[in-house]
Amino acid sequence: MRSIFFVLGLSCSLVMTYSSETKPSSEAVAAAKKKPASLQRGTAKLLKEKKIAQKAKPEGMSAEHPFMQALTQAYTTNPELRAKVKEQNALAEELAKAYSGWRPKISGSASAGYQKVTDALSLNSLGQPTGKSSTSLPPKTAGVEVRQNIFEGGKTLANTTAAENQILSGNEDFKSTEQNILLKATRAYLDLWARRQELEINRTSVRFFEFNLEQAKARADVGEIGLTEIAEAEFRYSEALADFVSAEAEVQNATAEYLSVVGAQPPKELVLPLDIGTTITLPITLDDLKNISIKENPALQKAIFDAKAAEAAIDIATADLMPKVDVVGSANRNLSTKYRGSRVNDVSAIVQVNVPIYGQGGADWANVRASHQTAAQRAIEVKRARNQVIESVIKVWETRHASKGRVSKLEAQVKAGETRIEGTRQESLVGERTLLDVLNAQKDVVGARVSLVRATRDFLASGYEILAVMGHLSTALLKMPVQKYDVKGYAEETSGRYIGWGDVPSREEIRDAADSSR
Repeated sequence: MRSIFFVLGLSCSLVMTYSSETKPSSEAVAAAKKKPASLQRGTAKLLKEKKIAQKAKPEGMSAEHPFMQALTQAYTTNPELRAKVKEQNALAEELAKAYSGWRPKISGSASAGYQKVTDALSLNSLGQPTGKSSTSLPPKTAGVEVRQNIFEGGKTLANTTAAENQILSGNEDFKSTEQNILLKATRAYLDLWARRQELEINRTSVRFFEFNLEQAKARADVGEIGLTEIAEAEFRYSEALADFVSAEAEVQNATAEYLSVVGAQPPKELVLPLDIGTTITLPITLDDLKNISIKENPALQKAIFDAKAAEAAIDIATADLMPKVDVVGSANRNLSTKYRGSRVNDVSAIVQVNVPIYGQGGADWANVRASHQTAAQRAIEVKRARNQVIESVIKVWETRHASKGRVSKLEAQVKAGETRIEGTRQESLVGERTLLDVLNAQKDVVGARVSLVRATRDFLASGYEILAVMGHLSTALLKMPVQKYDVKGYAEETSGRYIGWGDVPSREEIRDAADSSR
């Protein structure tokens, strides 16, 4: 009976992994003192082992908070985001290309060479020259041409409109990428925290069931229990070991994901962040969340700008069917005339009108038809994007409120489960319950604790997911100590540049960026 009391007393000493240390219960210590010396040493070792401290209560988030440091590290070093910056900068040059249609095009030409001219002076009766004159000259020409387009069927205006919408679409795409990086970092941090918590829960479970197996074997040696009880203890111990091995693998997978997203090894201690809803006002109703997301979600806004750019592409294709009017001014000097030392200057200003009749073999008409089809496709994609946004809104809304309810219910379940373990233990002392009943009760509490950890992770992540679907998840809103990438500023700067390299990466910087060893 004392052995039963000891084992059952130990089951009550298992505390939730939210505590920083596993403390032995007074009943377990008292029972351990009555056991043989070898069992007392095993009990003392089990009860003195400590777990890795994992804080579960959210703390305030300063710049030094591990969560904020993870987001900052991900934002400043993630290669996906830095690559998107360069992609957007390249896209910004489309507006400079479109503006070039409003500007004159100036070209110069020059040539030099050798020329020999032979003239027959007279012919005899046989038609043969009786004399000739030869002149050797070094021909030299130079000229400049200025061409200004006056009309191209509205193509220049359409190119400008398309480029502007492409850049706006790119801005929304970049905003979406920013949000995805921050959201990935949030999930990676919270998932690693949850996996570590689950590992510690399973570690404690293994310790308990291992010690329980030892006690069952000791009791079987003195004839208190039979082989069935030993098999039950072995079953629970093997099951706990399998869960522990799986939890270890999940921790390694979560660590790899954290390293991939954040770009640095995770700290030894992960502290839960505050619920974002305590510092930022989130929509009160589902309808409010829908209305905001439809207006500001970056994926939907990108689809809208893509549709506008595709509509402008119709005008671009149609312009190829229209006449083209240019004013051309040229000035040339020619030194390769017949007489040495002479020169010819030529200055002209003309208006050129080109009317396409069937110059591209029907390809221009094919481009027009294709542009209409593409514009229709982009319009349909706007509706699809809107439906996807509404779907995401409903999912994140339900996830947040469901996980919030689960957290409170699971906390109550764990508390009730601990009471159940104690009650089952007391009943087993008077023979109304078996050892298996106590083991099952403990297993149920372990499962509830794991579910509580996962529900806590889902609830905290859902706040950031709501901000993301609204299009509001940003470094400024989170007050992150980082310098935001200014892709809009680059577009404004490069659109007015007539000539020159501008702020482009050097070849050395490009090679360094491609160096995988860095």
